[in-house]
Amino acid sequence: MCRLKVAAENAFHRDGDLTQLGGQQHRAIAHRLCVNYPSLMKQPICVKANSSTVRRCMLSMANFCLELKTMNPLLTIMMDASEHDMYYLLPNDSISIPESETDGPLYEKLDKFCHKMLNGHRLMGVLFNDAKAATEYIDDYRFADGLWNIASDMSCLPELNLTFDDLLTEDELIDGFRAYNASWCLWEGLMPGSRHNYYAIYPLLMNFLNEADLAVASGKPSVRLRFGHDSVVLPFSFIMGFKEAIHGTDDMENLHKQFTIFRLIPMAGNIQWIFFRKQDSDDVLVKFLMNENETSIPIETDCYPFYHWKDVSAYYRKMLKDANITYKKTK
Repeated sequence: MCRLKVAAENAFHRDGDLTQLGGQQHRAIAHRLCVNYPSLMKQPICVKANSSTVRRCMLSMANFCLELKTMNPLLTIMMDASEHDMYYLLPNDSISIPESETDGPLYEKLDKFCHKMLNGHRLMGVLFNDAKAATEYIDDYRFADGLWNIASDMSCLPELNLTFDDLLTEDELIDGFRAYNASWCLWEGLMPGSRHNYYAIYPLLMNFLNEADLAVASGKPSVRLRFGHDSVVLPFSFIMGFKEAIHGTDDMENLHKQFTIFRLIPMAGNIQWIFFRKQDSDDVLVKFLMNENETSIPIETDCYPFYHWKDVSAYYRKMLKDANITYKKTK
């Protein structure tokens, strides 16, 4: 209880804030970008950055861009955070998403799975003198779920020097992950039979394609940054067809063996498209990074991990056309 009070005091009125570690991670990613691509990042180029209007995203953008400026004072950096850009930086709730008859049963299955993974029976017996009496006031599933979340959150706040891992067995820590791994897979529509909630991310893909085409056509090197949320990064990696994101299954017991959110949306999760133009050629190549690791997309290429931009653009534009996106009627 003493440890919980310390954690609660630190968290008070901080919902939506960026942690110190989060700021450090964004600066580190920016630093590595400059180190890994010096031929680009040492030039006096223009950097355009947009973020969600949520505080932590704006501060993520600020930390990232400040590190870029530190690495190269000659950069021209433009930062913005406006409702004007939320239609693609956040899931677009004006897009019509077809219903699925199996979505409801999947959520019922998920509820049972989460209650199994985070049942709290052992915890109640360990932490209360009279576990039976405690259950009259405390729901053991909600209790285990809450404690698991607090325990996992402590890795984001090393300055507190707090841990609750001694209260949870290694299996319980893993089971909590398995519950949330299945939850995210279903929430975002990445599980077969679920409602395709990732449709709401299609405007972001269109924004990527359009702005990339403009940058390529200009012939000038530049950097384009977008700072948003895990609830966008995860489905975006899916619609991109990244190998780490496309193996969702409704076999929740074994889902973690082929689909893991810690590989997709850890703290400071990011997706990068890096473009290269061959010398004396109009052939533009692009490679894709998932959390700074090279990944693949479902397009044939003769030069992996690079792909020909003309093939990439054509593939995703066809995918967007075939999705036949429609918008809800406004009142």
